[in-house]
Amino acid sequence: MEQHSRQRQRVPRPRSESADCEQLRALLAAKIIAALDDRKLTVRGAHEVTGVAAADFSRIRKANLGRFTIDRLMTILIRSVTTA
Repeated sequence: MEQHSRQRQRVPRPRSESADCEQLRALLAAKIIAALDDRKLTVRGAHEVTGVAAADFSRIRKANLGRFTIDRLMTILIRSVTTA
C-alpha cells in the first residue's frame, strides 16, 4: 500500500482578485507614507503617535506588504491621519 501524504490543496484565487488586492495594498501604503511624510514622522515617531509597531511602518515604507491585510492597512491609515 502506498502512503499518501496529506497535503492541503490550495485553491488558487482568480488572478484579477489577487492583482486587485495587491494594487489596493500598494495604494493604501502610499497614502500611509504620504501621511507620515506630511507630518514629518519617522517610523519611531509614527509608533509613538499611533501605537502601531515601528516595524510595521518600516515594512510599509519598504513596500514589504505581504503580511498586511487590507483591513490592517486601513486601520493604520486611519490612525496615521486622525491621531494628534
